This record gives sequence, C-alpha cells and structure tokens, in this order.
Amino acid sequence: MTRFWLTPFNNIMPSIDDLFDFHRDFNAYPPINMYEKDNKLFVEVKLSGYNPDNIDLAIKEGNLILRGRVSSQKIDKEKKYFVKEIVERSFERVIPLPYDVMENKAEAEYKNGVLLISLPKKVKEEKKGIIPIKIRK
Repeated sequence: MTRFWLTPFNNIMPSIDDLFDFHRDFNAYPPINMYEKDNKLFVEVKLSGYNPDNIDLAIKEGNLILRGRVSSQKIDKEKKYFVKEIVERSFERVIPLPYDVMENKAEAEYKNGVLLISLPKKVKEEKKGIIPIKIRK
C-alpha cells in the first residue's frame, strides 16, 4: 500500500505552498480574545512559536496595531524532507478598540505563547470653559 505522502507530488507541494504562502498550521491573523475587566480593556493574542523580541505593538487612531514575525529554520540540503511546514511567516493585524484607552499606561506580557495586552480605559473629562446654567422660572 502506498502512503499518501510518498507520491511523486511530494517534492513539488512545498514549492506550491511557498508560492501561495499557504501553510495549514497558520491562519492569516493570530486569534484574539478581547474583554473588559476592572475598568481595563484586555486583548489576548495567541502567538505560539513567536519570540517576544519579534513582536511589535502600537496604538494609533483608536486601533491596536500588532506585528510579528517568525524566522524559519535553515534548510539542510542534505536532508530529504517529506513534510516541511515550519517556515518563516509574518503578520500585521489592526484591531479596532471599542473605546479610548490611556496609551501611556498600556502594558503587555508574553507567557506560554499568549500575549496579554492591558489597556486602561480613558476616563472622560468634563468639558471645561463656559457651562450654561438654566434659570428656573
């Protein structure tokens, strides 16, 4: 019985996957959870396999901008690969925030393949200046 991975197409499939930048183990964007707790907005991002040094975060115009990259392993020409799914990949994701946050107090922690971003909710300031006062009659 011939196994499916020992077909003549075996050598060409990695090239086709690379051509279209398609990899079964990776979605175009890493999955997130976003929730509010204790007057803070939290964003959890699943980033297994990423080095925290290769992850960039920014807040711009009410959006959380997340970029990351994973370097591939060097290809050993002496090896005959039957399956090669570990490759270099990168992403950029723009996540709209549901409300204004205090950008200068944002914090992030990377632990066990999950990036947890904490964004304190911005307290709305009362408008200063002229305040109209209604006169009762």
